[in-house]
Order: sequence, then C-alpha cells, then structure tokens
Amino acid sequence: MALVYPQTLLQFLDIIRDENFEELLVRLKVIKNGNRGRIPFMFIISLPNMDRQITALRMCLLVYYTTKGAEVPKILQLHAALESISRNTLVTASTGFGKTHIMALLMLLEKSTSTRIFITLSPLKRLQVTQVVTFLEKYGISTISINQDTPRDIQYWRKYVHDTRKNATQLSTSRHLIVTAEQLFKSLEGHWTCFSLTLREPQFRKRIAHINVDEVHFVHYAGMERFGLTPFRVAWALFLGSEYGLIRGSINRPTVIYARHCVIGNFDVLENYLCFIRSPFPQNGTAQDQPRVLLFFDSNSLALRVAKFLNAHAPPHLHNKGFSRHYYSTMSPEYLDITHESFNDPNGSCRILCATAGESVGIDHHDVRLTANIGVVDPSDGQQRGGRNDRLQLGGLHITLYEEWAQNVKLDEFENKDLPFASDPDRPRTFLKKGSNKKRRAEDSDSDSSVLQLNTEEDGVTRMDSGDELGSDTVSKSSLGVTGLHENGLQDGCKLSSKSCVRDSARGLSGTDDGLKGWSISRSNDGSNDVDGPGVVGVLKKG
Repeated sequence: MALVYPQTLLQFLDIIRDENFEELLVRLKVIKNGNRGRIPFMFIISLPNMDRQITALRMCLLVYYTTKGAEVPKILQLHAALESISRNTLVTASTGFGKTHIMALLMLLEKSTSTRIFITLSPLKRLQVTQVVTFLEKYGISTISINQDTPRDIQYWRKYVHDTRKNATQLSTSRHLIVTAEQLFKSLEGHWTCFSLTLREPQFRKRIAHINVDEVHFVHYAGMERFGLTPFRVAWALFLGSEYGLIRGSINRPTVIYARHCVIGNFDVLENYLCFIRSPFPQNGTAQDQPRVLLFFDSNSLALRVAKFLNAHAPPHLHNKGFSRHYYSTMSPEYLDITHESFNDPNGSCRILCATAGESVGIDHHDVRLTANIGVVDPSDGQQRGGRNDRLQLGGLHITLYEEWAQNVKLDEFENKDLPFASDPDRPRTFLKKGSNKKRRAEDSDSDSSVLQLNTEEDGVTRMDSGDELGSDTVSKSSLGVTGLHENGLQDGCKLSSKSCVRDSARGLSGTDDGLKGWSISRSNDGSNDVDGPGVVGVLKKG
C-alpha cells in the first residue's frame, strides 16, 4: 500500500477512518518503533471479530496522531471505549487513570464532515473549564461548556450548539458539549433552560451520538437522599439506570501514600498548619522553592483564616505576593480564575491553596505531591481529594488531619440494625439533619479517612487493603500498605508501616530539611504487617 500524505491533519485522520484492517496494520508498523510498543496489539488481535479489531486499531492510530505521539490507549481504556459503542457502560477507575481519554477515543472516530455531537454531563464549572481546554488543545475536538453562565443569545446557540433554521449545515457548531446536569431541566425559577429547549428539537436529538456522565458518583452522593438529608442536586438522580456493562479497574493509586495526624487542640489552632511551609526555607529562595500544597477544607471561613495565617508566616520577601490563597465557590469568577491559574502555573506565586470541594473533582494539578483533608470526610470525597495528588506519578503524600474526638467515638454506636441504611458501609451513627456537625456526620467505613480506622488501627496509623476496598485487579491484598508521620517529620529511609507512630506533634513536615523536594517513595515487601499475607509498605527515601 502506498501511504498518502495529505496536506492537513484532518484529511489524514479521515483517511485512517476509512482504511481496512491491512492498511491500518501497515500504519501501525510505521509508528511501532517510535511508540515503544505501547499500543496494546495483542489485546486488539484477541478481540472476537474483525470489526472490533478495525475499530480498536483506528482508535489507537487516531489518538496517537492527534496527540503527536504522546498518547495511546491502555487496555482498559480501549476495552471501555469499544464496549460503549454498543451499550451503556459504567467505568470505575482511579483518579488520574484517564477516563477523559476514553471519551476522546469515541469522538475521534467521527469524520471531520460529521455533524453528530457528543454530550458530557459534568458537575462543576471549574471542571468544565479544564475539560474544555483538554479536549480542544490535546485532542483537537471543538468543545464548549454549557451552564447557567452561558449566553442566552440566539446567535450564540446557532453558531456553537444547534442552528434551528431550515437546511442549516451545523458544520460550525461544536462537536462536544460539556453540560451541567441542571441545564437539562427547568431552572430554579421555573423556566426551561436554553439547553432543555434545544433538546426538544427533533433534529438536534438526531445528532446526538453519545452521552457521557462524568463523575457519576454524584448520582448517589448529590442526587439521592442519604441518611435523612435531602439531595442538594436533585437533577443528578434522574440519570439512574439499571442496565449497563461494568468495566472495573483498580482505584488504587500505587504512587501515593496515605497518612493521618491528630492536630493539637482543634482545627482553629492555626499553628497546626505551619508544617506545610518548607522549613528551613532557603535564604533568598523564591516561591518555587516551596513545594505545592493543596489543603481541603469544609469551612470557607477556616480556609480563609488558614490562608491568611500561612501568608503571614511565609518568608518575609514573599509577603503580600499570594504565597497562600483561599478558594471557594462564592468568590468572584475573576478571583477564582486568577487563583486557579496562579496555583497551576509552574512560575506562579501561589504555592499553598486552601480550597473547598470545587478544586477536588476531576481537576488536574500539574505537580502537587502533598494534599491534605482537614477533617474526616466522606470516603468518596477522600478519594477525589487524594486524587489531586501526584498526577505525574513521581510519588506523593495525602494526609488526613483530624481532631482528638474522632478517636473517642464508640464503634458500637454504628451497630443500629434498625436504621434503613444499616448495611451501608459509609453509614453515620444515626439520621442526619441539615447542619449536623462533624461528630454526628462521622462515618464508619473502610476509607483512609474513616472514624473506624482511627479507632481500630495500631499506633494511629492508616491501613488500606487495596485488594478489597480499592478493587485492585493488578496488585495483591494489602499492597497499598500502611502509612504514618514520624514525630520529626519525614525522614530518610523512614519505613511507613504498622509500627510507625503518628505523634501529637504540630511539627509535621517542618522537621525535614527541604519539605518533599528530593524525596521519593518506593515500595518494599515486608511481612511485619501481615494480616492475610505479606503486604507492601511505602518507604520514603531521599535522592
């Protein structure tokens, strides 16, 4: 076969979309050496029929050339995309796994002249912003976000969403619409939204190729009544479905270790947070000498107070330069954009971000290797917050700070068999009410942030059995291991095992010479924490 070299990438990708199996194989051989064997070829040829093999090869080649060789799908990503073509599919995987990549594979199959569209339901505006950038810049897919801030101007909707005029070509409209769930229904004021009205157009519905529901755990955690609390985003409950294929990957993050630490007094004692500033700070050092730290709060006022406190205790030459900033949804959009960009910019002045949930769901932070929950949180929230850590897979640390009361909760209070949610592993002790405090909301579960673990593990150290709770299909039980903080900080060669102690020390990380810089996390076999067999424990080493 003579290879054709068109003038544009779009023409080249359209040729790939039309090629047969033999022609695709030739292209695969051309890129094989430069791809380091990453395309899962053995998986592809093991697929049950030729049509699936052709589609899988196309997906691999399309995303390879679109990303200039930077990406090819993993087996689980390819499997999920193939399954999603013909049936409803639920994919569970760890944060940072690449679920966005799965959506992109499906969209890249469409020819450049196609007018079919893809809809992704997304829960947060900040997440929408990052998703739009990813699809536009990484995959070259025309994408817009739709939420309550989207213009209602008819010309905007004709140009970017759907042109309702007769014989309109739709070629200028966006291929991908990222929509908040509430836009599918009536507004709080009782008016139909622009998008819900567009959905009533028969010609628009015919254009829909695929609907993705991102962060689908919002269906359960935000859309349904839980433990006596009314749902706070009822629109999500309307996406419940009964029949789907389950594609399940591990939610284990093997390069992130998990620790917890009991604060001195309570969270209002601001000296507890000094451990997140590098100490000692290099003389004449710049902001970039401070490792990025992402702290998650449930209280807006506490986030603000901690940010101001850390700013006041930053090196003098970094005062009044946004060294530490607060971030929560009630701030102005302009402030939120500036703060988010300052924290994510490698040369930005913001090095410590005191945030609420708005920065925890689905958002990639380039080089954050230290995250912390300020308080016991819902297991799903804990996974999302810890998932902002170590996106580059260089090794990271996720800490849960808790108050002493959490260790004094009586576990038998969780054993009320008469409660309708008695079988829920994340259950509280009793029904909750709006405004219930943290003690009442404390949950009994197998998450690293749970009260159950705080009261049952030796020496105040967290243990997670990844083979069970994390749904691992690649690592053995207990492989995530157990972690802790040394009383003098993170020290060279400090083994984080069930014999490690978490002391009541506010020093935390400040006892190290240089924060997390220069530290690496390795894994070693160790039988000292055997429960069901040898496990793997995290070890911090310098260099």
